[in-house]
Amino acid sequence: AEGGVTITIHQEEIDEQKANLEISIRDTGIGIAQDQMEDIFQPFVQQKGQTLKAYGGTGLGLTISRRMAEAMGGEITVKNNPDRGSTFTIIFSEIELSKVLSDKYRNGFVDYEEIRFKGSTILIVDDIEDNRKLLLDALEHTGARLLVAEDGLQAVQIATKEIPNLILMDKRMPVMDGMKACKLLKENPKTSNIICIGMSATLLIGKLESDSLKVFDDNLVKPISFEKLFALLNKYLGSYHHTSECARIMKEMTEEVDQDWSDELKQYANDVLLPKYHRVMSTQLMDEMEEFGKKLEDAGQQYGNNKLIEFGTIIEECVEQFDVERLSRILKDLNHYFVFIENHN
Repeated sequence: AEGGVTITIHQEEIDEQKANLEISIRDTGIGIAQDQMEDIFQPFVQQKGQTLKAYGGTGLGLTISRRMAEAMGGEITVKNNPDRGSTFTIIFSEIELSKVLSDKYRNGFVDYEEIRFKGSTILIVDDIEDNRKLLLDALEHTGARLLVAEDGLQAVQIATKEIPNLILMDKRMPVMDGMKACKLLKENPKTSNIICIGMSATLLIGKLESDSLKVFDDNLVKPISFEKLFALLNKYLGSYHHTSECARIMKEMTEEVDQDWSDELKQYANDVLLPKYHRVMSTQLMDEMEEFGKKLEDAGQQYGNNKLIEFGTIIEECVEQFDVERLSRILKDLNHYFVFIENHN
């Protein structure tokens, strides 16, 4: 109920090709008794004295963590401070350093320090102080007027008085949650035009995301990606015209389908790929996502379409790495193609 969790990452370069990596997770909990230090890594085992009714859990978290660490060639250790907390450390030795630049650097790095929202007011709403500070630090340089609230009730009161241009609203908070707060603001003519962006650690795809967007104007997944954050802020507070940009993208996509997709591929996409797409969006099952990715790859190879091969490969990578945020973006991009195919059959 009090305290927190601190994550520390330490890298020690061995040479130009390899490095050692340590990831430490320190909590301020109740600690672990010495005679239970190994037992807690066993399936369905939880330490004695933990209030299951209050905190829940199945006793699988550390088992899964150890297996994942070992599967990647690492190990996990624990140090104990009774009544003061515990420190778990994941150690990866002699990791090969990547020679491939990330997409961010390959496609041109965006310097967020150069972005300005002068004249705008942004209200940050989160019950966790560290989360509020993170966003305040990220946006301090933008020139925007920054306000903060600790729960939904405070947010409604401040927004009604100050009328900010945009609210970054945590969805789960005490006193009043973000969903209710945003509804109240949208129902009030005085505040109905304020842009509300919901923030949550839960990824929503398909119907759940659609329901959320009936209340919020947009969503951000925690931990917050600065790339996504500034993209949304630019979208709603920036000066460039997204309407013409969207029109350009749709025009390019239409030309691509018309020129590069054979009639046989369009028919196959409509008969086979589209139903499978609707299926994975409905079930959200990772094994079905992986199977769908392979189906896209096979279709791309069969009909000579590099775009489908690329989509399939990325989906398989996302499933393998459990990169749900990137997977969500890819599925949304793919949706544009299927909507076009569906509407032209």
